[in-house]
Amino acid sequence: MSLPTYVLAATVHFVGIIAFMPQPATPSARTGAQDDGVRVASIQRSASTPVSDTRSTVLAVIPQDFPDPLIAKHTAMIMYRTGDYISSKGWKGAPLHRDGLQYVPLNHGDLVSFDTGGATNPPVDFPKALPHHPARARTSQLDLLPSYSPDDRSHATVVSIPAGTLSVCEDNHRSDTTITMNARGSFVIKVKTESGTKTLKLKSGAEVAIVNVPLSYAETPADHHQNTNHYMEYCVMAGLPTDRSHCPPPSYMPSAPACAWQGRDMLVAQANAGHSMSQTAGADCSNTQWP
Repeated sequence: MSLPTYVLAATVHFVGIIAFMPQPATPSARTGAQDDGVRVASIQRSASTPVSDTRSTVLAVIPQDFPDPLIAKHTAMIMYRTGDYISSKGWKGAPLHRDGLQYVPLNHGDLVSFDTGGATNPPVDFPKALPHHPARARTSQLDLLPSYSPDDRSHATVVSIPAGTLSVCEDNHRSDTTITMNARGSFVIKVKTESGTKTLKLKSGAEVAIVNVPLSYAETPADHHQNTNHYMEYCVMAGLPTDRSHCPPPSYMPSAPACAWQGRDMLVAQANAGHSMSQTAGADCSNTQWP
């Protein structure tokens, strides 16, 4: 007699320099395994183009190229708990030396998808509560450079999110995004790479973080990092100069509810909350909606 297969909620947190944008819905957007070989359409939207289809697949674009010396080099990774790990193919996790966390790296050209074992999930909504591109008020020329586009991905990793419940929360004025998906039996993260497919198989109720931050931020559990210029990478992705006249620092105050993650050890450290400029520094590391 076979044992029952339980459906539990898997949670993925997105932290750091990650841009969310919509893609037209596909026939497989409701349930189960996403075809990680599907060709995703390039998305280049001007600031005046509204998001009209809230039942679309959502794409998370994670930049991998940080050419401006004013911007610290970032490391894109998947963080997970050792206790949630079942197996993997093509990856070997490395420890973060804190809180029982491990990570596997993400690379340019990677296309990430989620296999929920056929569990039913609602069509995803676009995270409209995220702050906009920092230069949106200065220019309408905010097309994504081809190398960061979902089709090309030569300077980016792209995560395809066709189903699940997306929400936005605030941590020290930094906007993070969370997706919750029902998963049957296990929760599998698939990554189509230039050389094949990697998989990370976790328990169905796993809590995971996909982050794009300097590696030291992920390894340090304290909020002691200094103010940064991380937001400038969004201007690099649009081919804009990073001087303040073209790429102004964030001035928005996120209005999303406070983050209340089940495992606080998943939080990635950010700017010193007691510093007088903590609002700008926290928002500096926010996810954004493009544009």
